[in-house]
Amino acid sequence: MKKRYLTFIIICVLLFLVIYIISNNNIKFTTKSNSIEIEHNTISISEMNMDLYYLEKQVIDNHPALKDKDTLDRFKGKMDYAYEKIDSIKSNDEFVFLVMEILATLKDGHTAVDLYNGSYNAIDLNFKWLDEGMIINEGNEVLKKGDKVLKIGNMKPEQILLNMKKFIPSENDYWLKYKSEQFLPTKMFLNHLGLINNKDKVDVLVEDYNGKIKNVQLSFNNYISIMEKYYNLRPFYYEINNNKSIGIFYLNFCIYNEQYIKKVEEFFHDIKKDRIEKAVIDLRKNSGGNAVVIGEFLQYINVEKVELLNDVWFSNSINEQTDLFNGEIYVLTSKETFSAAHGFAGVFKNNNIGLIVGEPTGNATLAYGNAPRCELPNSKIEFNVATDIFKIPNKGAYSNTLEPDIYITYTRQDIILSNDPIIEWVIDCN
Repeated sequence: MKKRYLTFIIICVLLFLVIYIISNNNIKFTTKSNSIEIEHNTISISEMNMDLYYLEKQVIDNHPALKDKDTLDRFKGKMDYAYEKIDSIKSNDEFVFLVMEILATLKDGHTAVDLYNGSYNAIDLNFKWLDEGMIINEGNEVLKKGDKVLKIGNMKPEQILLNMKKFIPSENDYWLKYKSEQFLPTKMFLNHLGLINNKDKVDVLVEDYNGKIKNVQLSFNNYISIMEKYYNLRPFYYEINNNKSIGIFYLNFCIYNEQYIKKVEEFFHDIKKDRIEKAVIDLRKNSGGNAVVIGEFLQYINVEKVELLNDVWFSNSINEQTDLFNGEIYVLTSKETFSAAHGFAGVFKNNNIGLIVGEPTGNATLAYGNAPRCELPNSKIEFNVATDIFKIPNKGAYSNTLEPDIYITYTRQDIILSNDPIIEWVIDCN
């Protein structure tokens, strides 16, 4: 507590000093490799103090959860812990993880350190976290699709997940598993978890589909961009299968623009023209965006009044049309379905517009959103802080995920055979 007040008193003096040092010593911040780095000097204790003070103020001033006194007290307790811990921090990566640990206490997937800029030194470990465990979904010279990870370094998957939970803000384990798929292979995370051996490699114990167990060593031989690897997708497009009488609209990002409006219009025009019986909206790769996209779909569906998000209502403005879609509607979800996409699924589920098929979403039914980006003044760590409550329509009690009406999950065999069991179910169901 004392350090916080001391920081407040000297903040102006230190800010002047920091500006002077940066301008005269050519200190730069970069995300070129596996974390935030400083070219010449490591961040000082006084600079970390200033950054923590700034972080604390941004969260307390903006996050709706901290209006609750118990939540506020817990957060302040975590801040006290962080102010005490900076004396022992030896590297910039350690400070990044300290900031992540602070934000993770809020258990809000929108309030988190932004780790998506730059590239990361990583091992070639591409896996999906299924109900069956960590399953390799992209093979390489030593790993095959379908191999099951039994241990990384000295940790079993369940131990890894518990450790990742300390640093990745999440409302449920579905979102935590998805984020772990992205960041666990990076040297930044593997090093922090103590999973790198003394040869600067990572031991991975796996079991193949026939039950044979082998130990492989993976090297840090490539750099990956998380944005390029996981989010380099077409934002929206559709396919129509006349033989199966099904149209699938792939909505990978909730982007609302003229192209989106036109594409939705074309989709419904084509499925009505071809007398398609099933309309599918695939949100399995969609981590959010602009929730306005929901209303555009509703205009072409035979509904009158629909409850949207945060108790807002929609009334169909083109009900004069006689050819609104009256067929079956399916919305596909996964642990990657988050934010506005999660809200999209919730609107369709709880207004009885469509059947939700697939896996539980990565969001809680009562969560937080509208999270502008901020930047710590010294370390230049970027982070987001939610500013609004995000509530989907709800028939019953709120929960930490939106459960599908029909639960279908990928299996180890699906990965090996490149099957899509969710699409197959929709096509085959009557």
